[in-house]
Amino acid sequence: MDDYYRVPLSTGEATAAIAALRVVCALLQREGIASDIAPEVLESAAARIEAEIPEFLGTSAEKLRTLLAETLSPANFDLPEPDESSRPDVPPFGIGRTRRILEQARRSTGIAEIEYYVASRNQWSTRSVQISDVYEGENGWYLEGECLLRRDHRMFHLENIRAVRVVPEKVSADDDLPDPFNDEGNA
Repeated sequence: MDDYYRVPLSTGEATAAIAALRVVCALLQREGIASDIAPEVLESAAARIEAEIPEFLGTSAEKLRTLLAETLSPANFDLPEPDESSRPDVPPFGIGRTRRILEQARRSTGIAEIEYYVASRNQWSTRSVQISDVYEGENGWYLEGECLLRRDHRMFHLENIRAVRVVPEKVSADDDLPDPFNDEGNA
């Protein structure tokens, strides 16, 4: 039933929504500010949106939250100090969202595009993968399949995948496409 109510957001919209929800949540926790909405509800909404975007975008949301907080309340606004030990742009990344999107890709076209950190070369690579399997092994979760870039069967550690998307089916000139101007006048 949750899927029925989902509204797609662009990455920028999702980032802005997370930042705004967290700033309002912090403001509602200050003395003298009353609201019918509990701060926990706002934090829950921010966390749910954050779970659907690539994790490295959390940095953008945090920067925007800080800027909004400073603008809305330059005095007496308590901001938590950022944790310097965690960098959201390097592995390991969380795998929950990645696993969901890979499963969606496997059910639809069977192909996913991933941004993958190649540890042996210390660099990022974008790969399209024809998915064979997503499974949990001794050292974590893996994506196994045909790497279309290298034209070889490969295994990818999910913790090294920064972003993933479903590759839509390709349409060829030989495919029978529906008439965009059907008898009902729909365009």
